[in-house]
Amino acid sequence: KNLREIELESLYAYKSGKASPPLLYKASGSTAPPESGKPMVFIASDESEDRLGDVITSSGWEFKSFQRNPVFLYAHDQRILPIGTFPKIWIDEKVKQLLAAPRWDDEDPFAAQVKGKYERGVMKGVSVGFRALEFEEIAGSTGHGMFGDMPGIKFMKQELVEISAVPIPANPNALLKMLSREQFISLASFDYEKRFAELETRIERLTKSPELKGIEEELDIIGAYEKIFTA
Repeated sequence: KNLREIELESLYAYKSGKASPPLLYKASGSTAPPESGKPMVFIASDESEDRLGDVITSSGWEFKSFQRNPVFLYAHDQRILPIGTFPKIWIDEKVKQLLAAPRWDDEDPFAAQVKGKYERGVMKGVSVGFRALEFEEIAGSTGHGMFGDMPGIKFMKQELVEISAVPIPANPNALLKMLSREQFISLASFDYEKRFAELETRIERLTKSPELKGIEEELDIIGAYEKIFTA
């Protein structure tokens, strides 16, 4: 199964009462254009359609629980200490955006390093982790890229769990369980398109071979990389 199939299965399992609300991740956020003398603000989420055909309704955000412990994580990784907090988070109803103003932990060398990356424009995006509470398929929609045959989802009510600084968009369920933070960052130089083509060529040459299962598993991993670098 690819990542999109797993996401959809978890959503439908919750909707049918067979599972708890799934924890999903969307790396569609960005840094708002800076204003002179004003603090940094992140656009954590908006209502634009992402590459999977999904839309998150801004009015559906619930963040009261998040505000009790508004930690700012790095790459959704709870194994390392937070790099700051979000003392202020709000919805701009006019432009339909979830906005968040960070308070960086400047005493932490790593947090200060990440902050500098944003200030210099090296890093720009953030990613939200949320629990989907109410949603529906978008009629007549399909996603994009390798998951184009699957429906887009409109999230109408969702609970914010955390916000992360991310060097590249990622689904941590697919990557952080396999990779260290250093390996995760190094994926930016991975030539996934070339490797994907090589594996597909090898599959064409194989029919029944013990090697085939391993290749198919690697294709799923490369598919996760494709999701990152074309987002």
